[in-house]
Amino acid sequence: MDVQSFYHETSGTFTYVVSQNGEAMIIDPVLDIDGNDFDTHFADKLIDYLAKIGARLKYLLETHIHADHLSAAPYLRVKMGGLIGIGKGVEAVYSKWKQSLGGKPLAGYDLLLDSDSQLMLGGDMVGVIATPGHTESCVSYLIKDALFVGDLLMNPSKGTGRADFPGGSADEMFASIKRLYQLPDQTRVFLCHDYPGEGNDAISDKPLSEHKQGNVMLNQDTTAKVFSCCRLQRDKGLDAPRMLNVAVPFNLTYCVPRST
Repeated sequence: MDVQSFYHETSGTFTYVVSQNGEAMIIDPVLDIDGNDFDTHFADKLIDYLAKIGARLKYLLETHIHADHLSAAPYLRVKMGGLIGIGKGVEAVYSKWKQSLGGKPLAGYDLLLDSDSQLMLGGDMVGVIATPGHTESCVSYLIKDALFVGDLLMNPSKGTGRADFPGGSADEMFASIKRLYQLPDQTRVFLCHDYPGEGNDAISDKPLSEHKQGNVMLNQDTTAKVFSCCRLQRDKGLDAPRMLNVAVPFNLTYCVPRST
């Protein structure tokens, strides 16, 4: 199994291409937008890479509804096929945004996933783990020793994702992370985001052992009360994502945003 990361610097997002035995899945692909026009240069790099390695795209998987970038999943599905999957909790997220979406229906996802879902890639099972807390739609994907956690965890030196979006919950985030901490220490944790300082490289993955031992917000000894207080206090000082009111409506409906 091979995991190739692509870093989208503008949003600080990692997109992953996981390939095995001629099949591939893409996790959290990014689509840029300039005014009313899409810019597909970043997404096209994924197409070129799959052509280079000769792998068939089987899945386009989202770890959650993103608030900081548009998803390239619908664009890539048109270009390459593949099934778009996201956590079943997206229905709850949609219900909270429905009044502001102008009657647009929920996007045509192919797969609504939960912890009972099982996907196959190149002969191996891709486990789906419901991990709410950042949003109600959050799921993590596990194939062999590779775990893709979305915004649940950040670099251990930075802690976890925020829990103050509608439907977010520090208590649920604590339970979700503790569930993942039951996995073997050598599990490779692939992050959705990193925001390195000037002159530093973005870090895509760390072993789970480093989170258990040294995640600054939630290590293996952190109590639920301490984490909740720390997370909620941190969230009070965060600004809303710059792309929030463009990204979330698009990612929920796949309808092109228009300027007014």
